[in-house]
Amino acid sequence: MNLIKYTSLAFIAITALTACKEKTTEAPTKVTPPTANVDLLFSNEVDGQALEFGQLKYTNAAGNLYQVDLLKYYVTNVKLVKADSTFINLENYDLINAADPSTCVVNGLNIPNGTYTKIVFNIGLPQDRNHTGAQDGDLEPAKGMIWDWNTGYVFFKHEGKFKNSANQTKSLVFHFATDRAFTIVEMPLSTPLVVNGIDKKVYLKFNLNKLYTTPSNVDFNVDYDRQSSSNMDFPWLDNLKLSFYDAFIFDRIE
Repeated sequence: MNLIKYTSLAFIAITALTACKEKTTEAPTKVTPPTANVDLLFSNEVDGQALEFGQLKYTNAAGNLYQVDLLKYYVTNVKLVKADSTFINLENYDLINAADPSTCVVNGLNIPNGTYTKIVFNIGLPQDRNHTGAQDGDLEPAKGMIWDWNTGYVFFKHEGKFKNSANQTKSLVFHFATDRAFTIVEMPLSTPLVVNGIDKKVYLKFNLNKLYTTPSNVDFNVDYDRQSSSNMDFPWLDNLKLSFYDAFIFDRIE
């Protein structure tokens, strides 16, 4: 009887273990989300120095000592471009205010997975948005970038002071605007942006001195009050438009 009893108990134990094994399932395979968020973060500097406001400490290529009291610019319609030239347009209208780090970010939501090799964006507003009057968000009049004497927006503002050739401190006012000033910046990524379901941050730098260097040096003794208000501003507008291509550089991806 004992043998039968022990044999029965052993059979029950083996059956239970077998049942447990049959019920055990493998861990579910982790599914990669088909999209992720990509943030573009803009830092503003002068030849590697972090921008400081109200400090007469910067020197441009023409030898002008100057300071920055205000620096704002529109970054619009950011495109993330793949090697085959297909792209995602963020359809954004962001005002970068260098004095407020919270504005120096362009948010890309739900970007499809893939490898992106270039970033393209505009400085300013395209013609179809530039003359429709006051708008909302970063285009609202309270942001201080829409003209009250002409239709349209100011695309870029630098206001401050500089020392002229007579060592006098003078006001510096640059308002880069009008449809002529609309600029497209293309920035190849030395490290491709790989979107794989994980949120990414792309760090970009804007070097203010580069804007005043290439293709020709901007001498504040000659150009110190430009508000894009007449044909006399065309050469200055055209030079600055070309300079924007080199003023932005890719930093890194995290």
